[in-house]
Order: sequence, then C-alpha cells, then structure tokens
Amino acid sequence: MTTTQATDTPAAATAEVELAIGGMTCASCAARIEKKLNRMDGVEATVNYATE
Repeated sequence: MTTTQATDTPAAATAEVELAIGGMTCASCAARIEKKLNRMDGVEATVNYATE
C-alpha cells in the first residue's frame, strides 16, 4: 500500500530564457540586474556585462 502526502509537489517545469538587455555601462549595472532577478522565486539568473 502506498500513500501520498499533501506536501508532495510535482516536479517543477524549467525553461531557459535569454534576454537582450542594453544600456549597461558598467559591471555594477549587470550585478544589480542579476541580483534583482535572483530575488524572484524560482529564478536563477546570470548577467554578462561584456556581452550585454
């Protein structure tokens, strides 16, 4: 006999999104954008200043 608890959740769906962000003038800009994105639930972001 198997039981399922109410706390079981299905596997999370993942997607990769590439955003073109212009106007960054320094590495601090990239760090700020990355920090804000990573504060969102379920988001893992990396921002590359060199390639904008």
